[in-house]
Amino acid sequence: MKLKEDLAGPQSAALFDAFREARGKPLVVDASAVRKVDTPGLEICLSAARTWRSDGKALRYENIPDVLDSAIQTIGLTSDDFQAEGD
Repeated sequence: MKLKEDLAGPQSAALFDAFREARGKPLVVDASAVRKVDTPGLEICLSAARTWRSDGKALRYENIPDVLDSAIQTIGLTSDDFQAEGD
C-alpha cells in the first residue's frame, strides 16, 4: 500500500478506509510520498499497527520520510511502534 502525500485533515478518512480494506493480510506500507501529517493521521497509522499486531499479521512501514519520522517522535514514539510482527 502506498500512502498519499497528505495524511492530514479530511484525508484521514480515506487513510482509515484503506487500512480497513487491507485488514486480515500482511501489509507493507510505502510512506515515501508523505509530506503532510497531523495527529489524527498518525493515530490511524498507529491503530493499524496495533490492529495488525492483535490479528497476528505483519505490518511494515518502509521509506519513512523525515516529516513523518519527526511527527512520530513529537508524540513520543518511534517508527518501531508503527510495525507489527506476524504472518
